[in-house]
Amino acid sequence: MAYAKELWRRLLYLARRARFHSELSEEMESHLECRADELEQGGMPRAAAMARARLEFGSAARAAEDTRAAWRIRWMEDLASDLRYAGRALRRNPGFALTAIACLALGIGVNTTIFSITTSFLFSVPSCRDASSLVAIWLGGNSSRPMSDYKFIRNAHVFQGMAGINPEREVNWRDGDRTSRLYAGLVTDDYFTVLGVPFQLGRGIAPGETDTAVLSHRLWRGRFGSDPSILGRTIVLDGRMPTVVGVLPRDHRTIVGLGFSPDIYVPAVHEDDSVQFYARLPEGTNRASARAQLQSVLQELDRIDPKDGWKRSANVRITGVTGMDLLAQQGMDPVLAFFGMLIIVVGLVLLIACTNVASLLLARAASRSQELAIRLSLGAGRMRIVRHLLAESLLLAALGAMAGLLIDVVCARLVSSLQLPLPVPIQLVVKLDWRLLLYAVAVALLSALIAGLMPALKAVRKDVNAGLKSGQRLTERRWGLRSLLVAGQLAVS
Repeated sequence: MAYAKELWRRLLYLARRARFHSELSEEMESHLECRADELEQGGMPRAAAMARARLEFGSAARAAEDTRAAWRIRWMEDLASDLRYAGRALRRNPGFALTAIACLALGIGVNTTIFSITTSFLFSVPSCRDASSLVAIWLGGNSSRPMSDYKFIRNAHVFQGMAGINPEREVNWRDGDRTSRLYAGLVTDDYFTVLGVPFQLGRGIAPGETDTAVLSHRLWRGRFGSDPSILGRTIVLDGRMPTVVGVLPRDHRTIVGLGFSPDIYVPAVHEDDSVQFYARLPEGTNRASARAQLQSVLQELDRIDPKDGWKRSANVRITGVTGMDLLAQQGMDPVLAFFGMLIIVVGLVLLIACTNVASLLLARAASRSQELAIRLSLGAGRMRIVRHLLAESLLLAALGAMAGLLIDVVCARLVSSLQLPLPVPIQLVVKLDWRLLLYAVAVALLSALIAGLMPALKAVRKDVNAGLKSGQRLTERRWGLRSLLVAGQLAVS
């Protein structure tokens, strides 16, 4: 707690430095005046009293510096100073700065975009209320069971609520003289109530309803022209005429996960309709306890309604509903390998961008050899100059990361609105979150280190005397660092 208060006071000092310095000067002047008044009361003239007081006080500049040192966060102020110097240096050469930022923006933008798609796919959370309390139920190793089993388990009240969906149905939609095939999600009448799904328009299918339908945002926008008066309209599906009661939001994620997104949702009305079971755990109940209770219910169901050679109570599993939970259950190692390959490929793209910037920084260091030599000859430490040069690469990487995030925002919107040419309705919903920001910061720091460290170290190794000679061009070995960077770029490409 004491450390936190100390850190807070130091941060306040950074925000109020001008006010702090003014108050410090006034306080030191007050000390001098008080001491001079004491000496003057002892019979000393005012001018001599002030001179004596200043002599006793010592160096005012040293006292002020020591006082400020007790409040400063040294590394933060040094970093801010280095970044200000780097900003002035880059302003003097805008062409170089824009070229380097563009290279890094492309490399970082591609990385953050693929990272966004990967995390949205692998770590997706369904659009519902309190997804952490939702579970998927597997009976006898299967994910889908008939409605009769669903009703028996629901009536046992093991869970706070149960819902079911079959996302792989197809229906014929008749629009005038035209007939279209739609992917339908066959849901139980309490599906939307139990899950707590948000809506853009209207509501979900209510318990007891058999002739209602809910549209996906994609279908509503593409086939109905985003008509806000769609609610209450009847449509023709497989000869039936359900009423549209709701429209899902654009960024809706189904509980099925993995980007699967049916066009329309209709109620399951037949006892032999098969659905995947989902349930909400009661407060204070964990998965192991719920599984034990469910096991006893299924044993009773096996006794009442036995199936030849198969038991529902065998191999019962209760799992989470996030993307990784689904992958763990379905054993989709190729999916993980695919996204891992994508991350590696875009990482190589970023490496190429960093080597581009490193080559630019090497060329820039060569053109600044005389400036660096003068600074070294005046007493600047080599590590201080390395720190300044690294600050330039850090500033470039930070600006490149910001531009890359803008690229990511644009690409995320394009991907979210893209209809993939697949035989099943896959709709990726890519959102920016805290994971992306942390990843962007890490990529920016890594880019600054990769692009800036070798050029900075090479810049301070050059001979100071040769650098001070005006107009002398420092030659490089035939196979120097720039040549190795170019060869590396070609190899990675």
